[in-house]
Amino acid sequence: MTGQTVLHRSLQDQKRSADADEHAVPVSGSRTCLREAGQRPICATSLWGCAMRTLLPVFLLMGGCVEYAVNAPPSIHGVSNAVTPETPVHTDRLIQVTVPEVDVLWVLDNSSSMDEEAVKIIDNFPRFLDYFLGSGLDYHIGMISTNMELAGHQGELQEGLGNKWIDVDTASPEDVFAEMTPFYPGVSHNESGRDAIHAALALQTIPNDGFLRESASLHIVLISDEDDHSVSITKDEFIGYLDTLKPQPDRLSFNSIVGVQTPCDGSWERGRDYIDVSEAIGGIVWSICEDDWAPVVDSLGLQAAGLKREFFLAHQPALGTIEVDVVFEGVTYDFVEGDDWYYTASRNSITFHEYIPDALAEVSITYDQLSALEFE
Repeated sequence: MTGQTVLHRSLQDQKRSADADEHAVPVSGSRTCLREAGQRPICATSLWGCAMRTLLPVFLLMGGCVEYAVNAPPSIHGVSNAVTPETPVHTDRLIQVTVPEVDVLWVLDNSSSMDEEAVKIIDNFPRFLDYFLGSGLDYHIGMISTNMELAGHQGELQEGLGNKWIDVDTASPEDVFAEMTPFYPGVSHNESGRDAIHAALALQTIPNDGFLRESASLHIVLISDEDDHSVSITKDEFIGYLDTLKPQPDRLSFNSIVGVQTPCDGSWERGRDYIDVSEAIGGIVWSICEDDWAPVVDSLGLQAAGLKREFFLAHQPALGTIEVDVVFEGVTYDFVEGDDWYYTASRNSITFHEYIPDALAEVSITYDQLSALEFE
């Protein structure tokens, strides 16, 4: 061994020592000596000396001499207790503000079964437009169909009285919108909502030039009594594409007026893919089977005008600890999870079911912040 020597005796020496000790006076301990190289031995007395003197010959016969590295660090067993991170209470205070620019793209399934719904859209459009007129917003409102087979459709904005879209300077906007609304063209086709929207925003750059603005919020409103039958872009690819359009998630929405539960009067099948996109991107889902469309048109108008129903949390919350209230004009209103709002983990946001906070209202979201240990 390097740097030290363990002093031990041969079997013969230890036997002679044992014989010599037969008549010795017993002592209460024995001495064990270690010697560092070039130094005097260091000895210590053990209280187990007598016992060791008696048993030592047996040990030696069993195994002879054994050397141990007495300078090795001691072994440490077990796992130290982890320190549980603190779980602080956090409050997000968010002000309801409007965005000065907004683009709204209506997408209508113009198959033969949709003429009744087309009339509902036209009848309710003045209600939707009220949220824009005199608001000071810079808005674009356009319309496409889900038809990807007929020339003049395939993602192209439909014209109304010579206008590709409605803006603040458009004369008689209700009449323009009515003429834009596409009815059944007399030719059957597969309803391809994803393909049509992708074509309108990414491919039809010449006929739709100027409609989509980088600085504006974008709200898509799709109406169909069937599910999506697109073939050019998958649902996941479409969601990924939409995610790249706006830097902030609250500046984009995908709203679906579709079959939510089937069968129902007015829907051939459930709009599964459209609903999935609304849940992934954020937006309103409304049953096309409802007779009264005024509530959803109001919600769409408020949302498109920049008033939000969805608010994003700054940190991950511990579930079951979220509390939401809204302060408006000095009055605090409390809201109950489940009844008034719901939390979406994948978006880390709370969304009001029907309520939309007024402009400049403060939305307060208080929660226990998920600790690093819990989050892992």
